[in-house]
Amino acid sequence: MFRRLRTWGASTPLVAWTMLASGIISSLALGALGILGATVGVRAHADPLTVGGEILGVLGLAFAIRELVRRPELLVCAGERVLGWANAFLRRPAASGVDRVRALVEQLALVRPRPRDWVLGGVFAGLNWIGDLLCLIAACRAVGVTDVGIGLAMTAYVAGMAASSIPLIPGGIGVVDGALIVAFVAGGLGTDEATAAVMLYRLISFALIGAIGWAVLFAARFARSATAPRHPGG
Repeated sequence: MFRRLRTWGASTPLVAWTMLASGIISSLALGALGILGATVGVRAHADPLTVGGEILGVLGLAFAIRELVRRPELLVCAGERVLGWANAFLRRPAASGVDRVRALVEQLALVRPRPRDWVLGGVFAGLNWIGDLLCLIAACRAVGVTDVGIGLAMTAYVAGMAASSIPLIPGGIGVVDGALIVAFVAGGLGTDEATAAVMLYRLISFALIGAIGWAVLFAARFARSATAPRHPGG
């Protein structure tokens, strides 16, 4: 993604800011979905302490983001500290790279999205998660599991997506599937039912989408090569 945005003309600080902001917005949207799922509760029995902890966690993250936007010097302090540790580990001068960190933060501070931009980003992030959740629910219905409540589906889904953030293998193969199955079984489904629903969901949301993405990539490359100007004798 970084390379693609750079080829479209975006500067390095702008690309870094965009990727960071999109990741944060996506995480906040998933956290809000987790709070909603915990509020509904698996089998309609929610744990008030769990719900309260999740709400405080999301609010704390949102407050931290707000402070970083308003006070970019905090990023400078954090960046210099991390850079100092890296320099000490690599046995480089303590001030090595500090000027670059400060210049990067200064450029990041120039990016000032409007409040409606944040809201719109949050809406699209929420729609992305909700659409994927509906795919999971549809997969459950397709294999004959009709007694999955919205609370159980949301809790299992958020658990699976949280597991996908662990960078072990591409697409979280095995990790996401296991987390979803365990969450469904803990919510009262049979192992066979949970496994069938999760496998169908992953075939659609991961394998099918991945295949479409590769097809689009190859089609785009073929179109560029077909329209590229040809030099005589080349």
